[in-house]
Amino acid sequence: MVEDEKYCIDILTQISAMTKALESVALGLLEDHLAHCVVDAAAAGGPEADRKIKEASEAIARLVRSYPLWSPTARPPSWSCSSH
Repeated sequence: MVEDEKYCIDILTQISAMTKALESVALGLLEDHLAHCVVDAAAAGGPEADRKIKEASEAIARLVRSYPLWSPTARPPSWSCSSH
C-alpha cells in the first residue's frame, strides 16, 4: 500500500486491523497452550512442569512487552503521504 502511494489513513486503518487480528491469534494460542500443555505438565509435576510454567511466563512477558505496537517515543517508518 505504501509503495502504491495509498492514502495514509487507509494504510493506518489496515495496520490497525492486522495488528488486532495478530493480537487475537496470539491470545488464542496462549490460552490454548495454558489450558492444555501447561495444565497437563503441571498435573504431572516434576521438572517438565517447572519448564512449561517458566516457558509460559516468558511468553506472557514477551507478549506484554510487545504492547503498544509503537511506544510514544518510537518513530514509525518514514514515507510520504499521498493526498487521495
